[in-house]
Amino acid sequence: PPVFRVDGGVEKEYTEGVGGAGPKTTVKKKVEPGGQSEKYNTFKTNADVPSKYSKDQRFDDLASDPDHAGKISSKTRQEAMAGLEAESQGLIKKPIERGPKGIEFYDGDGNPWDVKAPPSPPEGKNWRFDAEQAGDSIIDELRKPDFPNKTTGNLEKRKVILDSSYMNEADHKALRDYIKKEASKEELGRIVEITTDI
Repeated sequence: PPVFRVDGGVEKEYTEGVGGAGPKTTVKKKVEPGGQSEKYNTFKTNADVPSKYSKDQRFDDLASDPDHAGKISSKTRQEAMAGLEAESQGLIKKPIERGPKGIEFYDGDGNPWDVKAPPSPPEGKNWRFDAEQAGDSIIDELRKPDFPNKTTGNLEKRKVILDSSYMNEADHKALRDYIKKEASKEELGRIVEITTDI
């Protein structure tokens, strides 16, 4: 299966070679931050969610949070949007479904995924983005104990969808630089990055 690594600001897709054929490499378009910090945590109802996502029959299930008794919130709607976007871009295998406590989703192969969507401060707000804190949250997720694959039951490492929709360019660069410095190549290979259409 393809593994996505962040290398020098450009994402590269590495497909493991079979029978000693070696890895195949294709350069993918660099993910630009969405710059939509003012929209972070504004999805109070499904009516606030772009129809590209809310019209998906699975949306309410994907947005239900088993860590909070199935409650749907703005944050869980953002997670559902990120999962559907990663699926629509072919970054994770279809169909995704809501996972149990401890993860956001399973992909079509049963792999466990979490979503991280760090925001930049909106214009006029009096706080600063902390790349180390945001980066550690992502790396800590990748280093949590292995989680059972839904299909095989085998324990496997968690993967992360990084939703950069709510970040500005400077904070996005600081976060990527921090993650590239602190995470191993194997850990970088378990991150996919998207921005949603908001």
